[in-house]
Amino acid sequence: MSRWCRVCVGFLLLTFATFCVSAADAKRVLIVHSFGNGSPPFTTHSAAFETELTEKLGERVDLDEISLDEARYEDAAMKEALVEYIGKRQAKWQPDLVVPIGSPACVFVAQNREKLFPKTPILYTATDKRRLPEGALQTNATLAGEDFNLPGFVEDILQVAPATTNIAVVIGASPVERYWAGAFRQAFEPFTNRVSFTWLNDLSFDEMLERVRKLPPHSFIFVILLHQDAAGVTLNADDALKRIHAVANAPVNGIFTEQLGLGIVGGRLYQAALEGVESARMAIRILHGEPASAIPPKIIGPLPPQYDWRELQRWGISQANLPAGSMIKFRRPTLWLQYRWHMVGVLAFCGLQTMLIIGLVVNKLARKRATQQLRESEERLTLAAEAAEFGVWVWNVTDNRIWGTETWRRLFGFPSGEDIGFENLFQRIHPEDRETVEQEIKCAATDEADHLREYRIILPDGTQRWIASRGRMRQDVDGKGFRMFGVAIEITGRKQTEIAMQGLSRRLIRAHEAERARLGRELHDDITQRLAMLAIDVGRLELGVDKNLAVEKLRGVREGLVRLSEDIHALSYRLHPALLEDLGLAEALKAECERFSQQESIPAEVTLMDLPDNFSPDVALCLFRVTQEALRNVARHAKASQVEISLRVFSLRALNDNLQLVVHDDGIGFDPALPRARPSLGLESMRERVLLVDGRLHIESSPGQGTTVLVTVPLKKAEG
Repeated sequence: MSRWCRVCVGFLLLTFATFCVSAADAKRVLIVHSFGNGSPPFTTHSAAFETELTEKLGERVDLDEISLDEARYEDAAMKEALVEYIGKRQAKWQPDLVVPIGSPACVFVAQNREKLFPKTPILYTATDKRRLPEGALQTNATLAGEDFNLPGFVEDILQVAPATTNIAVVIGASPVERYWAGAFRQAFEPFTNRVSFTWLNDLSFDEMLERVRKLPPHSFIFVILLHQDAAGVTLNADDALKRIHAVANAPVNGIFTEQLGLGIVGGRLYQAALEGVESARMAIRILHGEPASAIPPKIIGPLPPQYDWRELQRWGISQANLPAGSMIKFRRPTLWLQYRWHMVGVLAFCGLQTMLIIGLVVNKLARKRATQQLRESEERLTLAAEAAEFGVWVWNVTDNRIWGTETWRRLFGFPSGEDIGFENLFQRIHPEDRETVEQEIKCAATDEADHLREYRIILPDGTQRWIASRGRMRQDVDGKGFRMFGVAIEITGRKQTEIAMQGLSRRLIRAHEAERARLGRELHDDITQRLAMLAIDVGRLELGVDKNLAVEKLRGVREGLVRLSEDIHALSYRLHPALLEDLGLAEALKAECERFSQQESIPAEVTLMDLPDNFSPDVALCLFRVTQEALRNVARHAKASQVEISLRVFSLRALNDNLQLVVHDDGIGFDPALPRARPSLGLESMRERVLLVDGRLHIESSPGQGTTVLVTVPLKKAEG
């Protein structure tokens, strides 16, 4: 034998051995059927049981089935032979679980358990608990079955058909069917004073068909079980039900949910499939090692009432007679339900067309009205603009062209009818203001807020004008500006007045500061020195006094004079900081922060970066006074634990350097937008000082976030 053949034979032997071991380890389940394979509802139950068991067990299962075929072989000899047959089978195949399905199988297993399955767990299913022998569930056994409400079937019939006077009961003649015929007769006894019962269990199936074909008026047919007729013919219960329905002259009812749709009207029906699923779940617990007796018996009750719409329509049964909450199945769809989407589509299309037509008409009228309103609005706007002497302009960013009213053209010196480009306009802006205007336009391109700017223009004849212009950019869907609208007005007179007023204010402040300087020198050079001499004299006098009381009084006078001297010195410093002139702005700021920290016990940190050697006196004094006022506000209002002051040079434009002063505290802050009961003189004085040196002051604050004072002034060095 070649090497390849030996490998193949070895592989086959290994596969066979694995299969044998796997088969030996599979869980063995013996299913005992009451009837043959085609016996509803038991076949529905067994199919659901086997499917659920094999899918959910989690391991291989070896199923074996035995059928009593109760409808054919009901005598004791056949059952004895079956007991002997099962006993011989168990010599080679011992089940891990026995599952009898249906009351005949359950009774058979219970009666022969000691002989056949003394130690094997039993799961009785698809049976009424009353059919089991006494004590059947006491030893390693449990139940998943029904507890039929026999009077309830008659109540369901009388609920839907109150005029019923006769009920034809269809049931077979096998032993189990004879048992149930007796049980139902006894359960129906209380209703005999209201309806009569016709029992067809002693007839052949053909005779049954003939009887249900000719029932008297106000009859109802109730099919219980039909596995074998009185002639000994074995039947398929579902097929028999269909044939009865086909010839019956009265409505038909049944017991099981699976019969709904085969011809029964409906009601509280029992669930064979669900019973099979629940049986499989209990079987899985047993096969996994749980004792059967530890699993409580489970009774599967009926579903809420459900009915076949077709049978209700056929027999004229009103839905008003049905119990509350009933479910109706097999409802034949109306023309609307069948073609509703087609109808909805057609109606939607027609509606859309109608709406489009209406929309076009409305749009045409609206455009006509809007055109008229626009014309009138333009006329009113032009009239208002001319009356107010301001010009209206529109800048189309796409083609860089500018449209302007006649007033605007006169302001900027453009002839009427001339095509104006943005570059033509830009060249008329004063060279010192072009960069500022350009920065403002760049900012406007990023948002849709109003932008206001004042700038100078130079006309072709050399005339200089001040212009105040307000514009707003319109953006497209991508956020890019495409058109800017605005107005412009000449403010030359106002601007000249402001410049004159600024010059006057500057001179007044300079005169004020000069007066402070004079007072400061006088206090420092005269009064302070004389007070110091008095302190010295009192000290000498103290040395010549013997009495202790006089010494103490003189000492107090000396100390008071010393404090008065210090206070007057501090007043002199506040009136005019001599340190600012002597050592410069940097040292003056350091000294002021040190004085503030000592007086207020609030740390003040100063950061000075790349400062020039000398400043314009106006700029230095402005920044120093703003710092003083900001620190004073911190002490009064901020409740801060720390203050940071920084002064640096930075380039705002390519040509000019600027000084930036920042005073920041970590105090309680405030909302600058909220109105104040009275204006703050400190803030206003800071704004005026900064404005006089052509600077800008900005205050940032919010509750709980501290306050930042930001001052930006052009860097001007001292002259000479």
